[in-house]
Amino acid sequence: MLNEELYTTRPVRRDDLKTAWGILLEAYDDYCRKHPKYRPSRMDYSDFEEIFDDRCIEMYFAESDSKPVGVFYVVSKFYGRKNLSRFWIRPEWEDKGVFSYIIRSFELLYKDANSLSIGTLQLTKCQIKECEKLGWVVSSRMERIYDGVAVVDLERKF
Repeated sequence: MLNEELYTTRPVRRDDLKTAWGILLEAYDDYCRKHPKYRPSRMDYSDFEEIFDDRCIEMYFAESDSKPVGVFYVVSKFYGRKNLSRFWIRPEWEDKGVFSYIIRSFELLYKDANSLSIGTLQLTKCQIKECEKLGWVVSSRMERIYDGVAVVDLERKF
């Protein structure tokens, strides 16, 4: 459910990159603590800057009271397809509806796209179920599941 009274979305600007990077680091450390058997590689700040500068990528904050609580980026693919590629949520905001807000915000931001997809390595089983409740369909799934984390792609066509 999109609760516009609790959260807002705004594009990340260049002068916001350190804040976005800080959210990534907090979320990564929390993720590794919760899933010690599966440790995804962590990008460095220069990689993060390159992602920000890529003209096919748009990066956003999810905010509460004008304070960033999450960050996500969307990749433009061929034929009008948009992919929610990565997201990071501050650990203290994890169970407060930010993930659902990011998904619904992504849908609203790109409602005119030919198709939408979520393709990220970091979805937990609970997040996959949340996506399915919101109308998303698992389009592919990697056979192995790492310590409660599935590698999946989800799609939603309009």
